[in-house]
Amino acid sequence: MILEVPFILKKGKSCFVAECVDLNIVTQGATLREARKNVAEAVNLHLKSARELGILDDELEKLGVIKKKNE
Repeated sequence: MILEVPFILKKGKSCFVAECVDLNIVTQGATLREARKNVAEAVNLHLKSARELGILDDELEKLGVIKKKNE
């Protein structure tokens, strides 16, 4: 499944900061590309952990994904 997750990129003094507000994730990278890669990795790990903890539906709902009753 491919999921588009919104995040904000900001240029700091010495790095780029990436923040996914909906999931309360913040990471950084020395370059724009690295920050984007790091936030994607952080979101993937967050959702994997949420699945293992049984709260994946709650986390996906924060992103606007709503599970149908029959699924």
